[in-house]
Amino acid sequence: GRLTLSPEQRVRAGHMVEVLRAEIDGRAHGYRFASCALLMQLISFLSRCYVEKPSPEQRSLLCMGEVLSYIERNYSAPVSVADLAALAAMSESSLNRAFQRLVGKAPVEYVIGVRLDKAADLLRNTDRHITEIGLACGFSDGNYFSRRFRRRMGCSPRAYRQDMRA
Repeated sequence: GRLTLSPEQRVRAGHMVEVLRAEIDGRAHGYRFASCALLMQLISFLSRCYVEKPSPEQRSLLCMGEVLSYIERNYSAPVSVADLAALAAMSESSLNRAFQRLVGKAPVEYVIGVRLDKAADLLRNTDRHITEIGLACGFSDGNYFSRRFRRRMGCSPRAYRQDMRA
């Protein structure tokens, strides 16, 4: 549903599929190797078609992928909607709409969710102080971290750590 081929591209892809099918059905000596090579050629062609002329929806998806990757890599640093919008080459309102449509929540809420997931992992797997974990995960205040953690997990970070270790 994300790739739209032109009529010429459909014909070419269909021909490639037929050649691949004939190779597999023929079972000539070395057909497995030849089939893998033909499949790789087909995948390469379709990949190039996908990025060649992205539709507005495809461009939006590619931009959102970059934004999500950026958040995953930089969750511990301050992340603003303005920064994400600049990264996606969109206005803040367009980013908010596209992000909401794709992810189901606002960018700020997603960032907080990533930070909380990372914090929960650190609570389970380290003995670091709770405030230190909150700061390491991008929360500027230990109390805010605890409130957000309690709201999402239903218990305090300390209780979560104790439950996970029990």
